[in-house]
Amino acid sequence: MSGSSRVEACADSLERLELNPGSEVNSICHLLRPVSIERTGVPDLSLAPLKTLRSLKINAKVLMFKLNNNRFSDPLPWIVSLLSTLPDDNSLSELELRFTSQLNQQILERVSWFNLSSTLLSRKFRSLKHVTFTFPPSAKGHIIDDRPLWVKDTLNQNKHLSPLISRGLLHFDI
Repeated sequence: MSGSSRVEACADSLERLELNPGSEVNSICHLLRPVSIERTGVPDLSLAPLKTLRSLKINAKVLMFKLNNNRFSDPLPWIVSLLSTLPDDNSLSELELRFTSQLNQQILERVSWFNLSSTLLSRKFRSLKHVTFTFPPSAKGHIIDDRPLWVKDTLNQNKHLSPLISRGLLHFDI
């Protein structure tokens, strides 16, 4: 049974959903050149039948390329595409985006939050009450002492996220 078939089978009653799409859905972003984003993944899952969905958690991976650190893999285009499949009359009130990240501050500053912010501020998401961005410690088992500070500062200073922050909608768990 495919992911879409499972979603359709419980569409009338599903209130909480957690997705682990892996890095296969990510797009490739270039830091130094104005190159269009290389899309590698598109949602093969539609949230359209989920009118009763109240809580959605997406566990995403943001990765730097080891051989070419001027590129990174970005799950945001896929996340925005997936969110756009929700019905206009959806009941989503909580969204958590958990980013397993190997990014440094320079790359995090270049991540474009514009489309995600615009999507979450649209009429479709008028029921949304709480958005959390979670950045757990590095999977390598070591914590960079100042990482929580610069991640939070970088996100708080982002002009595209500021409308979500000022409305009290966006919170960080770092």
